Amino acid sequence: IDIIRTKHHLAESLYENTNYQEALEIHSLVLEERRKFYFKNHPIVMNSLNLQGKILNKLNKNEEAIDCFLESLQVGCNIHLEPHPD
Repeated sequence: IDIIRTKHHLAESLYENTNYQEALEIHSLVLEERRKFYFKNHPIVMNSLNLQGKILNKLNKNEEAIDCFLESLQVGCNIHLEPHPD
């Protein structure tokens, strides 16, 4: 998990420094790993989808960005509908 978190932070830094293509390459792997590790409606997955959308938006991949934002919103809505796992 620490490696995934570190890669996420690296992707965020690359995004903030306008290295969007490299950020996308790294963060796509992060999102894939987070989808495997966490349950579907987890806040970490929601945050990753949001960052993925932001990166895609900067790369003018607007349809893909919108898909990520919409999925992120759906996850956010579902978080509040499901009981918290113990």
